[in-house]
Amino acid sequence: MIEFVFLHIPKTGGSSILRNLQSHYGEENVMHFERDDVIELNENKQKISSVIRPNIKAIHGHFRHKEIKDIIKRDQPKVVTFFRKPDERVISNFKWWKQTLRTDKTHSQVARINESLSTYIEKKKTKNKISYFLEGMKIDDFFFIGFLESYRIDIQRLSKQLSWKVDEQFHEKNSARFNTQEKINRVTHLGLLAF
Repeated sequence: MIEFVFLHIPKTGGSSILRNLQSHYGEENVMHFERDDVIELNENKQKISSVIRPNIKAIHGHFRHKEIKDIIKRDQPKVVTFFRKPDERVISNFKWWKQTLRTDKTHSQVARINESLSTYIEKKKTKNKISYFLEGMKIDDFFFIGFLESYRIDIQRLSKQLSWKVDEQFHEKNSARFNTQEKINRVTHLGLLAF
């Protein structure tokens, strides 16, 4: 039975949360899904619930609500997510994506290596990511919603509610040099930022 679900909107502190889940439940009892894993399951007409091992107590990953709603209905786990200022989330996602293209020359989107932030945020696939992942959920469906900007305080609040010992350290994957504020100002001025 799944006790805990972390619905990981990209670039909102999910890697740090995953470490906490593994610490509490044990790595063998936590299953993590990258978005590509979920896409592959969808293409094979499989549900996430069909690949979860019996010992799993917590799932974590880039899955959409509609892809786990059968688990939520069946097990009624504590569902948690974290948000981030939309402009900072988009910029962080862009940096991560560019770093991936620089390091993986076989990536399917490597031809987009020189794409600008303005072009990136205009793409349909990039827009409204928060809505994309949470579509169909109401605020009351969540046990806890945290914010990356107050990660330390929120993770303490969450751990207290769950009686967990928690690692308060936040770790962000990637982070090539990028003049974030300059880019935020430019795209916000252009009215292009997609939340």
